[in-house]
Amino acid sequence: VIYRLSLGIQVASVYFPSSYSTSNARSLRRYIRRHPDFYADLLEAGYDERDMFLTPMQISIIVRYMGLSEVPPK
Repeated sequence: VIYRLSLGIQVASVYFPSSYSTSNARSLRRYIRRHPDFYADLLEAGYDERDMFLTPMQISIIVRYMGLSEVPPK
């Protein structure tokens, strides 16, 4: 069983704040694709950029590569 906890858009808005949620998600996807090791680790954890939800494992990979954001989620 895979638990999907957090909307990818919410995670994206923490790292790429913008008034438009689609812009946040697009920026995060672009960043991930430009970093092959990051992208490979996410794919191994079942990442699909079309999916709106992220698993706890995928979120931990994002935090490992990008660090903790100083901007709290809204």
